[in-house]
Amino acid sequence: MLSNFDAAVEAALIRKEISSKEIADENKSGQRGNNFELKNSNGKVVSRIPMERVEQLKDPETLEKVKEAAKPKPSIPKEELE
Repeated sequence: MLSNFDAAVEAALIRKEISSKEIADENKSGQRGNNFELKNSNGKVVSRIPMERVEQLKDPETLEKVKEAAKPKPSIPKEELE
């Protein structure tokens, strides 16, 4: 099981709200109301993830399925279709 912070970071990466795990600062991030706020080292909020989503992504199996579904699908050029 992932921590709330790690699950929120994964969600933000999937959403493309952050480009790397290092952007979020675990010591400044935390739950606020029904969201988990990821903050950078300056304390600026870089992403807000609903706690419901954080709870879902804490399960490694669910996380892998979501990551796989979020990957771009290969497209076939028009020339090859004709």
